[in-house]
Amino acid sequence: MGTVTPDVTAVVLACSRRDGAAALPQDAFLRLGSPDYHQEFLAFANSHQLLGLALVELARHTGRLPSGIRDEHQPLLKQLRRQAVLWDFERDQVVSRLQNHGIPVVVLKGAALRVTAYRDPAERPFGDIDILVPKESLPDAVDLLEAQGYARHSEHRDRIYLEHFHHLVLSREPGFKVEVHWALVPSHSTIALDPEAFRRDAVPVTVPGSTFRVPAPEHMVIHLSAQNVEDGLALRRLVDLDRIIAAAGSGFDWSRLGSESRRMHAEGVTALSLRLAELLLGTVIPRGFIGQLGLPRTVRTHLAMLDPVAVTLGSRLERPAVKELLALWCTTGTAARWALLRDMATGRRERAWRALLHQPRGPLRRFVSLASLGGVQLVRYSAVLMGRRRARDFWGSE
Repeated sequence: MGTVTPDVTAVVLACSRRDGAAALPQDAFLRLGSPDYHQEFLAFANSHQLLGLALVELARHTGRLPSGIRDEHQPLLKQLRRQAVLWDFERDQVVSRLQNHGIPVVVLKGAALRVTAYRDPAERPFGDIDILVPKESLPDAVDLLEAQGYARHSEHRDRIYLEHFHHLVLSREPGFKVEVHWALVPSHSTIALDPEAFRRDAVPVTVPGSTFRVPAPEHMVIHLSAQNVEDGLALRRLVDLDRIIAAAGSGFDWSRLGSESRRMHAEGVTALSLRLAELLLGTVIPRGFIGQLGLPRTVRTHLAMLDPVAVTLGSRLERPAVKELLALWCTTGTAARWALLRDMATGRRERAWRALLHQPRGPLRRFVSLASLGGVQLVRYSAVLMGRRRARDFWGSE
């Protein structure tokens, strides 16, 4: 979306924090009574998939809201809660069917977070049910889902997903979708998320009528940090990280998060995502932890020069090159970064997507893309002293 009023950004961020909107001054609630301001607020929250979270938080302060706004929010919240009930029921049906046939399942991302990290189901929507199964169980899992009414897209699409990606997508009316993962990142990823460790260390969660397993909170943080960078930085992911850490409380193992991030070559995505959560949401991170992940000064400078706060809030025009630069500088090791740059230049990195979309990419387009990447790099990093100053401002004193 276009330029957003700073006040609107501040209100949505306040509603997204664990300490919530309680700290907002009364005039912030009163401004919501302005139709234009209110519509901008709803549009900005919805664009970041935080509408339910913001509405639930404001509902806790109904006495401070103009009456007309309260009346408008109530049907929206009712609709979001009704949708949540339908998706939760579908998740439980899918997982129970697979478990009853002996397939070990770990529920991932939004379908897991809703019941582990959030208080109200409307706070965390999800538009697909992500599950992780052993690769050898994949054919049986697909057969069981098809017997439940789900359908795959096509043999051509499945073949590309099996070769290049890490999940198969099945869907059924009236709009349910299941992503069956056997891995956690695509085959071309420079991050080595370990699905066996995710399955081995998963923890049980009990909801009315169902019990299933979800990743350990430390693994959830690593996975969502990787997703955050893959998305080009998303406020929704940062809120998830904040809630995971808060829900685990004193049981969150920071030492384990550090060692697993390094083992899975995820130091860059984890450090960047945690620092953004700390800056924007007040996430409590032990002093010195981000520094202990060991990002070289050059990497920290380059990431800071991308202005990640502005990218996350969507206040700067998104360019494809920014996503590629995020991936490049979150990659661990100089050799791996050179290999990734080569894949970007040759088009290997996006070959699978082009095959899915039937969009060949000739040498000229590859050259233009690489030139764009180099141009952004040159412009942003030409001022070395400014880069160091911005790095200090972003990363703090660690």
